[in-house]
Amino acid sequence: MKLVPIYDRSELIHKTIGTVKETIIEVLITVVLIILVLSLGTPPARHSYRHMPVAVLLAFIPSA
Repeated sequence: MKLVPIYDRSELIHKTIGTVKETIIEVLITVVLIILVLSLGTPPARHSYRHMPVAVLLAFIPSA
């Protein structure tokens, strides 16, 4: 007996995942650039953007 996939969606799924990864990277770059442009003007803003990467990483930790 041979199992033959009739409706294989794996290629579509892989392309979709690739598109989502590209979009997320583009959005992250855009947000970082906007934050840097808006925060470089004032000294208190410089202090806050140093801690932003840590805050973003902590936001991805799931709460138990």
